[in-house]
Amino acid sequence: MDLEERAGVPFPAMSPAARVSSIVSKYAHYGITPQVIPELVPQTPMPTKRIDFQTGTDLSYVTELARANGFVFYLDPGPAPGTSRAYWGPEVRLGVPQHALSVNMDALSNVDQLTFAFDGTAREQPEARVQSQATRVSQVLDVPEVSTFRPPLARRPAPALKKKVLGGTAKKDGPQAYAEVVAKAMESADAVSGSGQLDVVRYGYLLRPRELVGVRGAGLTYDGLYYVKSVTHNLQRGSFTQNFTLAREGLTARSSTVVP
Repeated sequence: MDLEERAGVPFPAMSPAARVSSIVSKYAHYGITPQVIPELVPQTPMPTKRIDFQTGTDLSYVTELARANGFVFYLDPGPAPGTSRAYWGPEVRLGVPQHALSVNMDALSNVDQLTFAFDGTAREQPEARVQSQATRVSQVLDVPEVSTFRPPLARRPAPALKKKVLGGTAKKDGPQAYAEVVAKAMESADAVSGSGQLDVVRYGYLLRPRELVGVRGAGLTYDGLYYVKSVTHNLQRGSFTQNFTLAREGLTARSSTVVP
């Protein structure tokens, strides 16, 4: 998907989700099945007003569309050999969490190292203006709470201390500009990050990325559920470890217990 550039491919009257479905369907002979979630803000432009064109490779264009809507795009192998699932949609912050990562619990600890960081200035309050083509009057879009679009994992989300004015939105359609504002708000929402390493034998399971996991033993401030942003596997003779990164929007767990 990232080997051939396809400049100038038109997508008349097609929403971002429809464009992604059309692009990914071309790779069905590789065993790739698309799972495309409709965008949070419907955007189907009228052909008489605007026709969207693809620039760059299929991977770069699909990833750009995901970022513009606060979504992610990735390939998930399986479930059968020789097949994979192409997911385009929001981060899945729901479902049954994986087995907890335990620290500072003596014999019950299953993580070699785990550190957290809180960036109080990470969250931004985006601002965008749209202009009516009929009256040429501009107005500021209202930015909704991020929790409206994805379930919160922390009891005390970080406040938005920074204000960011988005440029070029006045020339865009209202739904397109609104989707960009929502995407920017979601992109900067995670103020708490964690990173660490675990031994797979001691943990007893493979930690999977893009799912929830519980943390216990790190204190009241950092215990609770997290979203697993990434996982790296390290295979050596007699050793199997995983490096991982976690994220959520604030401090203090919403529940006093996690899956052990």
